[in-house]
Amino acid sequence: MNRGSGFGGVVCHADVKEGAKVVVDMNLEAAEWVATNLKTAGGKAAAVQVDVAKSAYFVAMVPQTLKIFGRGDVMVHNAGMSYPNRPMLEVDEAFLIGSTR
Repeated sequence: MNRGSGFGGVVCHADVKEGAKVVVDMNLEAAEWVATNLKTAGGKAAAVQVDVAKSAYFVAMVPQTLKIFGRGDVMVHNAGMSYPNRPMLEVDEAFLIGSTR
């Protein structure tokens, strides 16, 4: 799969088509690639490097978004992570980091 070509990239393109300003987060190279494609398509987008698997980094996106666009209306958290079969409510950040990193 190409960088930034998964479900999150599709959501970004759909949002831009509807007039949204999009902040793309993932590894910086992939985020810049997606943001550039969104801008080429006439959208407003910015790339930031954030590890959304860690809550502190994810929370840091809010002030970054406000600095770039002045406001944020919707946030889509689409981190592609997996874990052993267990109820979702039993999966916390420490478990994810320990099992996937």
